[in-house]
Amino acid sequence: MKLAIRDTLASIAVGVGGTVLVVGLASMFLAKHFWLADLLVNFQAHYVMCLLACLFTLVLTRRQLTAAGMLLGTLILALPIIPYLKLPFKDISTATPKDNDRVYSLLTYNVLTSNTRMRDVADYIASEGTDFLLLIETDKVWSDEMDFELRDHFPHRFTEPRSDNFGLTFYSKLPWKSIRLHPETELPALEVHFSLPEGELTLLGVHPVPPVRPPNAEIRNAYLQTIAQHVADLPESVIVAGDFNATPWSPHFQQVLADGQLKDSGVGRGIQNTWYRLPVLLLGLPIDHVLTRNLAIMNRRVGPPIGSDHRPLHLDFLLQNDS
Repeated sequence: MKLAIRDTLASIAVGVGGTVLVVGLASMFLAKHFWLADLLVNFQAHYVMCLLACLFTLVLTRRQLTAAGMLLGTLILALPIIPYLKLPFKDISTATPKDNDRVYSLLTYNVLTSNTRMRDVADYIASEGTDFLLLIETDKVWSDEMDFELRDHFPHRFTEPRSDNFGLTFYSKLPWKSIRLHPETELPALEVHFSLPEGELTLLGVHPVPPVRPPNAEIRNAYLQTIAQHVADLPESVIVAGDFNATPWSPHFQQVLADGQLKDSGVGRGIQNTWYRLPVLLLGLPIDHVLTRNLAIMNRRVGPPIGSDHRPLHLDFLLQNDS
């Protein structure tokens, strides 16, 4: 490689990598206290991928000492991401059902209110044979269409249509014991209680505001904290599912896990991105989640694009202790 080209590539790698490293580390350590840092920390996996490319360039251009320093920062940034990676030497908690075990399935999907592919969404849902269905951003048009298309698949239906992108719809093949909108959250949060043969199950469907401005971030954090404090007091098995408008790298998301005594079903299964906003987010972000307590996870996967900027998220599980 010619010296001039090598020096140019090295300078670009140092400039880009140094900037990304500073932004990444600052957002990582300040996210709990500052809105902008918390917004930027959601791109932590993107920072790591960019730094790996810069590291490769530095090694290729024989800047080993600079690469060593950048590698240290990259490893620090990667620490919160590593538990989510699907690694060949890492055993994840995946349940195997016994002969008499009932396997339940949940599908949660932010359909995007402006999405016009309602028939395609309904066909996809019907083909999946899911037991519990949580749809987010359903207005009256979406609610009426889903009721018409899916009424033969789900005998138990509840909907709270809204025109502001915060409507919720919940369908179930199994009867619930009770269902309500949570009284302590400003935006709708759905709470459903089931008495299943294996025990009691509480399912909460959530969709806080996106933290694109400081006031919105405060509202989102308060919403999630209210949910976490509520589920911490529930003695039975719990699922909290929906569009959290936060990635696992956000300290506020991790606080929900800690305060609610919940597990993230995505740990160890790879970074399963569910939100793509082109052209800015070509690689997507994992902001749709299923958090659990006292469940054994069999499978977790992301569905295809069906007109929304989100992807469907599926979870197959057993109602038993997952410790």
